[in-house]
Amino acid sequence: MSLLPANFEDALGTSFPEDLPLLLFVVADNPSVPTWLRLHEEQAEAVADGTVVPLDGEHYLHHTHTPRIVDEFRSWERTRMSAPQ
Repeated sequence: MSLLPANFEDALGTSFPEDLPLLLFVVADNPSVPTWLRLHEEQAEAVADGTVVPLDGEHYLHHTHTPRIVDEFRSWERTRMSAPQ
């Protein structure tokens, strides 16, 4: 965790390809990086199909929110599978 600020700074200015569907599960409130959620929302806004799912918790959301993450992913995937190509 001590490298988080440096890694975060290194990632600034990088982006995902615009045509990459993007689904981000992120900590809703990160006291050590107050702009955490907004920065992920900006990443999602920078692609044609971006979704952010904020979750209460800490870094390892997959440990505490597995059922919700699975449900959200399946729902997200279904909407893309049924969309015309």
